[in-house]
Amino acid sequence: MHNRSFADQVNETPTTYGLLLIYITMAVLTDPFEPSREDWIQYGGCAGLLVQDGQVWRLLSCAFLHGGILHLLLNSYGLMILGPMLERHMGIARFILLYAISAIGGSLVAVLMNFEFVFLVGGSGALFGMLGAALAYNVRGGRTMLDFMENHGSRQLITLILLNLLVGFFIPQVSNSAHIGGLCTGFVLVFCFLAKGREEVDLTGRAIQAGWIAVILSLLFYTLHPVMRFGYNLQAHLQATDPITKEKYREFLRTADGQFRLTDTETRRCLASEQEPKTGIIGVAYRERPEFYGPMRRVVRRWKRGN
Repeated sequence: MHNRSFADQVNETPTTYGLLLIYITMAVLTDPFEPSREDWIQYGGCAGLLVQDGQVWRLLSCAFLHGGILHLLLNSYGLMILGPMLERHMGIARFILLYAISAIGGSLVAVLMNFEFVFLVGGSGALFGMLGAALAYNVRGGRTMLDFMENHGSRQLITLILLNLLVGFFIPQVSNSAHIGGLCTGFVLVFCFLAKGREEVDLTGRAIQAGWIAVILSLLFYTLHPVMRFGYNLQAHLQATDPITKEKYREFLRTADGQFRLTDTETRRCLASEQEPKTGIIGVAYRERPEFYGPMRRVVRRWKRGN
């Protein structure tokens, strides 16, 4: 049993090995060592601005790309640790569903929590979804909701989740919002929909399922039409042709969150030098880290002009 050939392992868990192959293939296509932002955009990387334009498929496609060789190796290792166990337990169809839904859930939360030009790549949201799924199976398996805490393996699993989240808080490039989104999505998907408990789902359970579906659809709709976000309203302002509509968006931008507004001193300086801010609206400007967001904005705009 322990001397199974590589072919037997692939036949037993084809989805896991298929995902690994996709990881490697996409890394080669985008340069595994120094992938460019242009490559990320071309091959399915995710940014809030692109999703707002209707490219909702990027919420999933970004889960097959990585930001370099270390990112690829870490996620591939995590996939090969978690994937075979869950695929054998869940079956191929449910495992594919878990990966896809967890990846989308992680991307949704990351897009909503970050600035519109922040770029998202990596399968870690889906991998955290697997951790959430494993936790849900442990919770579902007991006589009561807390029985799983008596199991040493369950306590180790919770420790692993907390340690990985803690690491994410200390590394700026890591999107913990995607991790938490994927973790919660995987847990809810399995606990409310896929795992069979000791009792059949009653009317209350059905209501909870419907509620979670409504939450996910609402988040998706807001990601496509984020009416309270600065970038969305700036884009609407620039595209508006009716003067009344244009003024409505301009007023919103002037009273937007302080991280995007110019101070009075900066506004006077703009007026004195007759130089308008990047937004084209006096008193309103982006305040981003220029070493990242500035270049990313230019890359996205060049890509959009070419398409």
